[in-house]
Amino acid sequence: MLQTGDSKKPRTMGVVVDSVSDVITIDKTKIQNAPDFGTKISNEFIDGLASVNERMVMLLDVDKLLHLEELDQTETA
Repeated sequence: MLQTGDSKKPRTMGVVVDSVSDVITIDKTKIQNAPDFGTKISNEFIDGLASVNERMVMLLDVDKLLHLEELDQTETA
């Protein structure tokens, strides 16, 4: 289950994935800005990076990844 959206319009949905290796909680103060990879690699869907147990974890922007803005516009039309 995935929860996204803001407090005015929360959205809960199911998402099918190949696998889940870990579920972790990350303190917001530990999240770094998404890096600039240059022109060859887009960071459009990367929300930030965090270090967890000496590993770098990439945080995805689920709203952009699943095109939720477009879905909201379709529902209001």
